[in-house]
Amino acid sequence: MPSFVRLDLFPASATLDSGKIYVPSRVIVTDDSLYVYMDAPGGPAEVYSARMDDFSGRRTTGYTVVTDEGVSVALARAGGCGCGSRLRGFRPFAGVPQVSSP
Repeated sequence: MPSFVRLDLFPASATLDSGKIYVPSRVIVTDDSLYVYMDAPGGPAEVYSARMDDFSGRRTTGYTVVTDEGVSVALARAGGCGCGSRLRGFRPFAGVPQVSSP
């Protein structure tokens, strides 16, 4: 269980340096890990997760996570509102404190 949540972004786009894109998704960055969830037939599903070495960025320009395996992941807000998606109300770390500004 994480100690705190740095960033909870929805609707989001997560682009790995390999070119793989997860959109629309819910992206959660905790104190030490990155989690990417997408809506699947059975409900929200984790499609990517990794421990991270570095986290940087801003709300206006997007964020970058570098995983402990050296993978760079670009995070940005995706278009739309996410209406109708089960990810909208999905909270995998309910009760974990959230940092007010990443």
